[in-house]
Amino acid sequence: MVSAFAKAQSNKINRAEKYYNEYAFQKAQEAYVLAQDEKVSDTIYAKLADSYYNTAQYKKAAIYFEKWFGIAENKKPDFLYKYAVSLKSSGDYKRSNEVYSVWESLNKKKSNDIAYLKKIEQNSERYTIVNEDFNTPLSEFSTAYYGDKIVFASNKQRRRFNNNIHTWDNNPLFELYEVPVNERKANRVKKVNAKFNTRYHESTAVFSMDGNTVYFTRNNYTNNNFEVDSTGTNRLKLYRGTRQDNEDWMVEELPFNSNEYSVAHPSLNADESRLYFASDMPGGFGYSDIYYVEITEDGFTNPINLGDSINTEGRDTFPYISADGRLYFASDSHLGLGGLDIFVTEIDDDNFKNSIENVGRPVNSPEDDFGLIIDTNTSTGFFTSNRPGGKGNDDIYSFTELKPLVFDCNQLLKGAVLNVDTNKGIEGATVVLFDKNGAIINTLVSSNNGVFDFSTIDCSTVYSIEASKEKFEKAKPKMVMATKTNNEVIEVDIPLTPIPEPEPIVALGTDLAKLLNLNPIYFDLDKSYIRSDAEIELQKVIDYMAQYPTVKVEVRSHTDSRGSDKYNFNLSDRRAKSTADYIIKKGGINRSRISGQGFGETELQNGCSNGVKCSKAQHQLNRRSEFIVVSN
Repeated sequence: MVSAFAKAQSNKINRAEKYYNEYAFQKAQEAYVLAQDEKVSDTIYAKLADSYYNTAQYKKAAIYFEKWFGIAENKKPDFLYKYAVSLKSSGDYKRSNEVYSVWESLNKKKSNDIAYLKKIEQNSERYTIVNEDFNTPLSEFSTAYYGDKIVFASNKQRRRFNNNIHTWDNNPLFELYEVPVNERKANRVKKVNAKFNTRYHESTAVFSMDGNTVYFTRNNYTNNNFEVDSTGTNRLKLYRGTRQDNEDWMVEELPFNSNEYSVAHPSLNADESRLYFASDMPGGFGYSDIYYVEITEDGFTNPINLGDSINTEGRDTFPYISADGRLYFASDSHLGLGGLDIFVTEIDDDNFKNSIENVGRPVNSPEDDFGLIIDTNTSTGFFTSNRPGGKGNDDIYSFTELKPLVFDCNQLLKGAVLNVDTNKGIEGATVVLFDKNGAIINTLVSSNNGVFDFSTIDCSTVYSIEASKEKFEKAKPKMVMATKTNNEVIEVDIPLTPIPEPEPIVALGTDLAKLLNLNPIYFDLDKSYIRSDAEIELQKVIDYMAQYPTVKVEVRSHTDSRGSDKYNFNLSDRRAKSTADYIIKKGGINRSRISGQGFGETELQNGCSNGVKCSKAQHQLNRRSEFIVVSN
């Protein structure tokens, strides 16, 4: 009995695994639901959740990803990422960011931040939207302009003599339809030229301006051959149709397709020199990336990935290039409201000029929103969404843009203040940033290697910048012109020329008494006050120190050996300090520049020490005042 039960349970799991591996997600969901009723397994929860995720049933996906998250020991990054997206689509942004943080820690990515919702709200309410009359209970998606009509994909009708359904979601396969732009009623819808519609999927088209060339997506079905990859999966390919003289269309497969990966969702730029598309070809950044090829007389260049500023670890797809050079695309990994959101940036031939902006509500929702096209002359267009309240799985909505989106465009301004002579950084320089009118925007001080960083400045704006520091000549303000490219780093080096140091006025240790040829400084017997004859000599010292304001002097007073050593030391010290005080008070010299010290009889100029008989002249040589230069 137990064995039979285990065998039945194993059969259910095997059946679910078979459907899952065949991408038959609708059948896989049904099989995994039966299996999980009888067995708790992180694998069953994860794959059941993934089956719901791949059919855009995000709320159900979030429920089973949560069950998987609670018991799985090995939390696969792939499922963590999809769990976070599913939570966001369910409106649980806080929990979504918590799961993103786990995913990002495994992938060493920068942490997510829920503050992006405020930015999305700033761009919201710029559109009015209408669910189109021609939508059906099944799916209509991805419009394209075709003269005075729009072309879109739909699986609203099973094909006569062909009961094929798509195993992914058990729905009929897609064909291309058209409807007049100005009469978008269900009774005006008809299929496009039969040459386009085969027994398999056709979708997402783009037409040349003259209407004679079309690029579109189709299953890998060429010349009646249905091809699969190494896993048995039929991939998507791009095809080009060219109108012939007899109004028929010649259809050919594009050369950069492959049986091993999908290429889909084409868009032409304004001059039709480039074809943009989405693909999961090897070498990309995520589940699907946006690429372009140059269209040449000889065919096409190799595909070029738009890079990691556009492409993410998730799904980046459905590109559209508007007439004014904007790239609209859908992504579930740029910061959005949930599922696929529509984003826009401005591009030129080489790069992206501005930030990538979420177009906001109501075009974006917690569900999948994608496939936007816009007529820039009328500010009207179309997009696709599977949000609640529509007529079917995917519905086409028209919109009117009420006001333009304003792009954030910032650049980084940094540099270094350098010594012209040594090319080394100057620490402590004052760096000032001015606007074009000369008003100060910001002031900062350079670091120990001369580096400064003003962080962000506005694109396409004129600034000036200057630096200054003591002992350096002040440089003229340097002009800075910010470009149009978002996040570009502008580096500015500001050279400063050192002011030459003056030649030393006198050598350290010089005695100004000798340099200035001073007469002896006399004091009355046993006194330390300044006599009138001494004042004449001290004025010469005052004048010199005023002329050379960097010079610092020490007054040194000496005696002869007559009298006791202690008496002589104290007397000389009083006289030295009295002399210094006179220069400070009478001459206005800063106290930090002059000091006095007595040396008594410790530095005799001859041998007339204690007990030695010497003449008055010999003793006089030892009685002296010195004015020693200690700093210049």
